[in-house]
Amino acid sequence: MMYKKRLDSLYEFNKIGDIKIESLKKYIEHIIQIDTFSRKYDFNTRYLEQADHLLSRWSKSWFRDSFAKSKGKTADLPFIKVNECFLRNDSDFVLCLDENPRISAEISHGSFDYKAISQFTESDEKPKHVINEGIVIPHVSTYNVWHHFVELISITNEIAKNKNLKLDKFIFIPEMEDTKELLYLLSIEDRVKTFPTKKNILLTNSHIVTGVFDEILPIKCLKDSINQIVESDEIKNNQFNSESIFLSRGDKSLNRRNLKNEEDVVSALNRKFPSLEINKPGFGGLKDNISKMINAKYAISPQGTQLYFNCLFMKKPKIIWELVNDSYYGLTVGELAANFLNCKYMSSPTKSIESGYAIYKDQIVDMDSLKSSLDGLEI
Repeated sequence: MMYKKRLDSLYEFNKIGDIKIESLKKYIEHIIQIDTFSRKYDFNTRYLEQADHLLSRWSKSWFRDSFAKSKGKTADLPFIKVNECFLRNDSDFVLCLDENPRISAEISHGSFDYKAISQFTESDEKPKHVINEGIVIPHVSTYNVWHHFVELISITNEIAKNKNLKLDKFIFIPEMEDTKELLYLLSIEDRVKTFPTKKNILLTNSHIVTGVFDEILPIKCLKDSINQIVESDEIKNNQFNSESIFLSRGDKSLNRRNLKNEEDVVSALNRKFPSLEINKPGFGGLKDNISKMINAKYAISPQGTQLYFNCLFMKKPKIIWELVNDSYYGLTVGELAANFLNCKYMSSPTKSIESGYAIYKDQIVDMDSLKSSLDGLEI
């Protein structure tokens, strides 16, 4: 019944409207400050995304509080000590059940309800997976390599190589398909271990680190990780010389959203970029995909991870060109990436071929708009 009691305590605790940030201080043993960059949020943002979803650490977050006090320039990553704590890292939520509900509320976040969460706790009082004396970084990012690398792997790399941190412990992160290859490229595979998602895990005598998610970039951590990967022997000795690249979404076997008039788009682009390279990241390996981007100056692609992640490794980018649905208002992740890379951002509108949420529907590019942009482009 321990799970149930702690879950009930967490939900009761979340009903408190005003929880003092300082109440967490006595459980924090170490803090790392990171530089942050965001166009979506600034220090005036009262509620970060997902703050309306219980359980949510954003409304009670040490990270958010430090982000606000620095006016969006830096944030603190607290190392919270737990003696015996249950943890579950799913694809859309992180659940922490500590004996102290203040800690549980700080770590838990995502989209779920009490009834759904209860089913994960009733049958597993003694988890098969135990982490002892570790540094644990739970994170909702295992579905997407952009989020996984930007918001988790880059932070993990900073912690693993931080000489001022006097914690000689293994670091544990949730595993996705590309995790181990990224750790290897960063030369931290011996220090960092992975744990399974969608499983109940018991943490003993460990530290939990809360980090970033959504569209707040840990800029120095991210730049350091990118540079280390680019300079790794596996990438440095396998570079391509493509100046312009079209990143395809591939086909239905890999993607929930594709570009239906891709041949017409590529034909139009070829008139301006005669040496245009067509790359389908979903069909290639991680290292080859990164290697193809190193010397590219122009990256053109439909909205999606294949653009956001791979363009990060362009050494001297000039243009990030995103083909994005015309109903998508506001900042896109492509524009955020272009801001981070300090290069020009361009976009061309697409339309969904059927009704529904555009991010899940096949797209068709407005060819007149694309050709007009190409006619006016000087390269």
